[in-house]
Order: sequence, then C-alpha cells, then structure tokens
Amino acid sequence: EPGEEEIKINVPSSKIVVRDPNRLTDLEKDLIKEAVKKTNPTIDSNSIKVDDRGNVTIRENGKDRVVLTPSQTIIDGRDNYRPEPRERDGNDNNYNAGSIDFRFVKAPAEKRGEKAQVVAPKKEEAIAKVIGTHKAYIFGYKDGSVRPYGEITRAEAAAMVARLMGYSLTDMSQPAFADTQSAWYNQYINAVVKAGIMSGYPDGTFKPNEYITRAEFAQILKNLDKANTAVSPFGDVKGHWAEKAIDQAFANQRIKGYEDGTFKPEKSITRAEVVTILNRMQNRTLGKENLPSDVSKFSDLDENAWYYLDMVSATNSYEYAKSKEKADGTHQMVKVISEK
Repeated sequence: EPGEEEIKINVPSSKIVVRDPNRLTDLEKDLIKEAVKKTNPTIDSNSIKVDDRGNVTIRENGKDRVVLTPSQTIIDGRDNYRPEPRERDGNDNNYNAGSIDFRFVKAPAEKRGEKAQVVAPKKEEAIAKVIGTHKAYIFGYKDGSVRPYGEITRAEAAAMVARLMGYSLTDMSQPAFADTQSAWYNQYINAVVKAGIMSGYPDGTFKPNEYITRAEFAQILKNLDKANTAVSPFGDVKGHWAEKAIDQAFANQRIKGYEDGTFKPEKSITRAEVVTILNRMQNRTLGKENLPSDVSKFSDLDENAWYYLDMVSATNSYEYAKSKEKADGTHQMVKVISEK
C-alpha cells in the first residue's frame, strides 16, 4: 500500500521439497518457517506464517504481508527424487519413495571458515588406538542429499534396523504380506520379521510405504532394547497400544517428549531422530575431533545441526577409537572404510 515501508527479507538459499505443492504438510510448513528464520534471525518467529501453497507472510503492524512466493520456497516433489538404485555396497541402498520432507541448510560462505577444522588423523594414532568398527546403515540419495528431516516409511525403518543389527540379508524372496510386492525392501523386511523385530497388521498387510510413527518406532525399540518396568510421564500415551513400549524407550533415554508434556505417539518420526535413537542404543556416540576428510558429504547436512554427528556416524563405515577429548565413552572416527 502507498506509504508502507517495504519489508526486506533474505530468501533462503535452498528450497523445501514437498509432496504436494497445493497442500503442504505441517512439517513442510515448519521447515520453510525454520529456513526463513535462519536467514532472517531478527524476525520474530511468531510473525512468520506459511500457507498451504508455500506463500510466506510476515505480520507487521497488525497486517499480514506476503514476502515470499512458492517459487522461492518449495520444489514440487512429485517430479523429483524418485527411488533409483545406487550401488554402494552391492545392495540397493536407495530408500523407497516417501521421505521427501527435508531441507537444505547452507551456512553463509563467509562463515564457513569458522567451522571446526576437518583433518585426517595421524597414522600412528590410528594404529595405536583403533578399538572397533561400525558399519553404515543409512545412505544418501542420488541428488546428493541425505534428508535428515525426511519422514521414514516402515520399509525404510526395516532396512535401517536390519543393517545396523547385522541381520542376514540373503532372503530376497517376496515378503509374505498382502501388500508387499517384490521390491528393493524384500531382504530387509524378511530379516526384521524373522528376527521378531517388526510384524504385519491383523489384516495381513505390512504397509511398507506408510510413514512410521513415534509409537511404532518405540515398539521396534522395545523388541531391540533392554527391558524395564518404568512408567513415562506423558499424558497422551495412557491406554495407547504402544504405552509399554513408550515407557521403556523413555526410561532407557532413547526417546524424549515435548515441552508441553506430550509424546505425540501418532506423529511421524524423522531420519535424523531415528539415527540419533539407534546410535544411542548401540553406544555409537561420535565426537567431532579429527574427523577424516573423506567422510560422506551431503548437500543438506549442516555441520552445526544437532543431528550432524549422528548422521555422520550412520552414513559411514569406519574404524573408531576412544576419544582423547572426552571420557564419557564418546568415540573418535579414525578411518573411513570404503564400501565400493
């Protein structure tokens, strides 16, 4: 309007891939909002609004003003990043379609120099300190991303758990469920079902392409983790079918609740959340000291994000040693093991 001062806003350097550009999910809206806030730290988060189509408005002086359009905030995921096999270790390491909620987070170029220095470990240290190895159990996509904020399907969860636990992946037959075709997930679903970690539904389906919820993942943890008889404090899990599993996961310090005292059992869980939980369960805690320069790199993996080291640990096979900087059981990555 005439006389109004123009709102100046920095456009996020990368866009959010969405499942349906005409109806964004709450998670997709939150990621756009976070990206806008990250590039415009002086703007009040509560004033940023994202509508169903990706328009961003800023509320100022009691008025909502559009400052970013969908062309600046989103990419139509229906035409992007469909699953294609990618050879890394002799297996199809690409996940099935679905996990397309993610963000690219790029630090400004002038701040890159402030990041922790990445150097290769000294040869004599590697020889003297190696105490074990870890295998990668999650892989990136052909577009160069790893999608830490992407939701996870049940088939993807099966693949991650089967790899992490080292289950035999020799059974390539079509899984015995009404809705499982012969696909990339055959060996993984067969492995976790045989191990008693995951199962199907009463109607004979497995629902491989449906997003896994926090409650369902807690049930997987219950079948993997140490048992206890604790009771969680969450008000929204009483009487829930996964109540005991959630109680156990909370007591084992695998899953936390929200600030409002809820657990949100039916909310989808993200890739970053899952690898963090699984790494803790396996005591796979990695420190940032002397990370080798040849760790897997991804376009959307921010070195300052809370999940960075857990994603690095999950996406690399490596030799590790006890950390020299910390005495809390944290490991130091000594050498990346090539899977090619």
